[in-house]
Amino acid sequence: MKRKDINRFYWLLPTVGLLFLIALSTCRTEKIPAPDKLPVFTPEVLMDTVHLEKLSKEEIKILIKKSGLDQFLDFVHHPITIYKITYKTTFKNEEILASGSICLPVDLKQNVPLLSAQHGTIADHQSAPSNFSLENEKATLMEFFASGGYATFIPDYIGYGSSKEVLHPYYHYESQSQVVIDMIKAGKEFLQLKNIEFNDQLFLFGYSEGGYTTLATLKAIESDPNLNWIVTASSSGAGGYDISGVMEHTMEQGFYKYPSLLAFVIHAYNITYEWNRPMTDFFQEPYALKIENLFNGLQNTSEINKKLPKYLDQLFQIEFLLGLENGTEDEVLEAMNDNSVHFWIPKSPVRLYHSPYDETIPLDNTLYTHQVMKELGATNVSFHLIENGDHTGAVMPTVENTIKWFESFR
Repeated sequence: MKRKDINRFYWLLPTVGLLFLIALSTCRTEKIPAPDKLPVFTPEVLMDTVHLEKLSKEEIKILIKKSGLDQFLDFVHHPITIYKITYKTTFKNEEILASGSICLPVDLKQNVPLLSAQHGTIADHQSAPSNFSLENEKATLMEFFASGGYATFIPDYIGYGSSKEVLHPYYHYESQSQVVIDMIKAGKEFLQLKNIEFNDQLFLFGYSEGGYTTLATLKAIESDPNLNWIVTASSSGAGGYDISGVMEHTMEQGFYKYPSLLAFVIHAYNITYEWNRPMTDFFQEPYALKIENLFNGLQNTSEINKKLPKYLDQLFQIEFLLGLENGTEDEVLEAMNDNSVHFWIPKSPVRLYHSPYDETIPLDNTLYTHQVMKELGATNVSFHLIENGDHTGAVMPTVENTIKWFESFR
């Protein structure tokens, strides 16, 4: 299978309004105690926490039924408590504050496994996981894992929550993996402060961009001997991991339903790598003038899609597209290759999920990644077909399969 056979860009439109959304009227801030009052240690990464809400098992089941997700009722074992945390991470070699949400099974105090859940593409700040609200119908659905007995960490990513002044470094391997790793470190410190004993099991899950971020995080963890972490299992759904190959296929098609995602990755690379190139190097007018304002955090991807053309030769400069095709756009092509995460050998168990009816992230994207890893010698990577549902419709079957798989390790 040639790389050019990989299908078009693969970004998850954010999943909203599903589970465990609660009003924030009872929020209160929990400051980290002064060093002399800490029970055991001084946190190195965790900065502060905000308690959001607690849901009983009965309330969780009511929400599940209202969402039409009865298949998950048997997974409700514990009430949950949800927090927002702020923690230190690094971005472009500088310290920065990041944020995320932590969801805990409230009646478990020992032997708790850890689960880091990575969300899909968002463009608006209100959709950050730590900013969810029943009124605004913002959620990731991954809060659900906590009721099954997992201490669940959901990072906002750089560019959202406490770091919203920065443009999200979209599909940037180093920053996306680092912000997740530091979220896990901060989450462990949070559990220690709460006197919750966790075991040595660590699970990773994500869908679409979250699937990419999950695989990037696993690669970063297994490449860093100083961490000394062993990932128990990792599940990625409908992610596209060979970025340059996906762009090549998209150009061959000449048409993409979600132009916001194409614009996002080019704009983000220009900012993240500090190329400082004018938008007219990449985009045609009148869109070049609009790009920065479209990604100011006030609009979601659906709204941005309506303001951009779906044909690549209308959105992008013809010279830019030719440069990608003939290899003269060196820095852009290099960035895409550097941030791809398909060409390596995972050591821990990995499952890759995808539906053949996915029009946003076509199946060949995952099949190619699976093939490359197997040819390199990976023995713990497997592909699993979701037999129904488009990109959004395959989310729940992927979650259901992932839960069953994770449970087999406990």
